[in-house]
Amino acid sequence: MARRYNKEKADKIMAYEGNNLGQQFGKAVLKSNLPLTYVAQLFGLTRNAIDLWFAGKPIKSKHHDLVHKLMDHFEDDYKEAKLPAQNLLKAKIYLQQFKSMPLDAPEGSPGVTAEMLYDLTKGREAARDEAVSEEQ
Repeated sequence: MARRYNKEKADKIMAYEGNNLGQQFGKAVLKSNLPLTYVAQLFGLTRNAIDLWFAGKPIKSKHHDLVHKLMDHFEDDYKEAKLPAQNLLKAKIYLQQFKSMPLDAPEGSPGVTAEMLYDLTKGREAARDEAVSEEQ
C-alpha cells in the first residue's frame, strides 16, 4: 500500500539545498505528490533505496537517465497542471503512463520507453551476474 511522507520527513527533504541528484529528485517527487512506493516500482527498487537517494546517497549511473527524464517530465506536467497528483489512484496512473510513453530519442532512432530502459538495465545486470558466476 502506498504511503505518503509524514510532514517532518517531507519538510526535511524540502529543506535540502545543493545540487545532489537524489535530493533534487526527492524534492521533485514530493512536489509532484507521488508516493515513494510507486516511484520505487518504476525503478524496480525498494522504497528504502529511493529514500536513501532522497537523503543524498549516490544514485547509480544506470538510473541517471531515467531520473533526469522523469524530472523533466514533471516540469512539463506542472505547467500543464497534470501535477501534483490529486490522489493515490491518479499518482499510480500517472507513473504507469510515464512508464509506457516514448522518451526523447535522437533523430532517426527508434523511440525508447521508461519500461524499455528499465528492462535494458535489468538485462545488463543479469549478463554481468552470469559472467561472474561462470568465472567462479
